[in-house]
Amino acid sequence: MKHSSMFLGAAAACAMLLGVVGLSSYGQDVAKVSPKSIRVLLENDRVRVSEVIIAPGDSLLPHSHPDNFGYALVAGKVRVNYIGKESVDFEMKAGDVVWSDAEPPHTTVNIGTKEIRWIEVEMKEPAPKKPAPTGSGK
Repeated sequence: MKHSSMFLGAAAACAMLLGVVGLSSYGQDVAKVSPKSIRVLLENDRVRVSEVIIAPGDSLLPHSHPDNFGYALVAGKVRVNYIGKESVDFEMKAGDVVWSDAEPPHTTVNIGTKEIRWIEVEMKEPAPKKPAPTGSGK
């Protein structure tokens, strides 16, 4: 997972995402498992654009993402809990932008004292594969 700034872990993103949840939602679509926090603004066959809003102490249920980027609307702090791995804390400022390659199942929790909001853009098409090198390189 690559991040171009210390913002989510999603913009999103993450975004990021959180708390105590059942395994039935493990790694699912965040818009379906956490509908009170996700407002889909645009969706077509290539992208989904969502506004993510998480109150202090609240979290998003376990979910995963394809390649995505997030744009922070307000400052805040999130903790991204990767299932079976270490958690990562991110502090974001309004205007921060972060890119994230496809992410494994995780939860995201608002560990700050104010509501956090960001715009998350998820790519539905995979990144193009890099062609294999040809020739001997001489």
